[in-house]
Amino acid sequence: MVRYLEIGLKEKRKDFEAQSIINDTKKFLDFEIKDLEVRKLYAFDLDVSDKEWETIKKEFLDKVIEKQIKNHEKDNPKYAVKIGFNPGVTDNEGRTAKEMVEDILNRKFDNDQKVYTSKIYLFKDPSLKKDQVEHMAKDLLANELIEDVKIFDRKEFKKIKEFKIPKISSRDKAKVKKYCLDVENRKLKKLSKNRLMALNLKEMNSIKEYYLKKEVINQRKKMGLDERATDAELEMLAQTWSEHCKHKIFASKIDYYDKEKDKKETIDSIFKSYIVNPTLELREETDHLVSVFHDNAGVITFNENSHICYKVETHNSPSALDPYGGA
Repeated sequence: MVRYLEIGLKEKRKDFEAQSIINDTKKFLDFEIKDLEVRKLYAFDLDVSDKEWETIKKEFLDKVIEKQIKNHEKDNPKYAVKIGFNPGVTDNEGRTAKEMVEDILNRKFDNDQKVYTSKIYLFKDPSLKKDQVEHMAKDLLANELIEDVKIFDRKEFKKIKEFKIPKISSRDKAKVKKYCLDVENRKLKKLSKNRLMALNLKEMNSIKEYYLKKEVINQRKKMGLDERATDAELEMLAQTWSEHCKHKIFASKIDYYDKEKDKKETIDSIFKSYIVNPTLELREETDHLVSVFHDNAGVITFNENSHICYKVETHNSPSALDPYGGA
């Protein structure tokens, strides 16, 4: 039995997330909206008793500023949008919520019992058109690569008793695809494109040459593999050689021409020239930089007693998939 906990702000509480969306809509989509409400929806696909459910709700709900939404009969939006993860996509907040429930109840749940999270957006502006709501949902609020978007009009939303959860019920056997790389350039380029490998022809030919080596073929036979590359092997190579992992462009030599100054120069690594070196120079002038360019994070001083540790992730094109729409 799936139990739902829909959480909204109490009356007269400022909805800062809604205001941020209103501001972003005007800034990025070039039209204005007003009167938006954002809610959080938890779907608990857990085997809990009625008494345990009441305990869970008390822990998840902030009674000072939040309230539980038990039905949509009193809601009067022109449109409502629900955005949640697609089936199979990792829901980190859902995982944390499940761990919280396990801590609250002091017991573990099976792997197939999960908590699913999503958000509900209530658009109450009577002047809004459906195409504007679709534009906002798909181009501002969600990434359809990993998220599912559902749009309801007023009547549809009022009738909803429960939402469908993105649970995977079917099971499939793992299938290994194999690819012969001893093909012409046109087919190598097509393979890179179709598998979203983002590798150029030179890189694809390097992989091809490796797989055609006699010693490699013989070694693969000893391991029960034929000369064809498996999908997993190709994916490993593509990810390792991606801009995200390798920084082929970010760390390469670039011939740069400044039109305004009519000046040509060769930049030996954008990363080293404009990020690493200036940071190291700054370090000579200040003691705020505690640790930089080590262990995949940076540490700076906050006050006499505390430091701040932070990291910034790079997802540069061309990578296989973008981390969010438009990245």
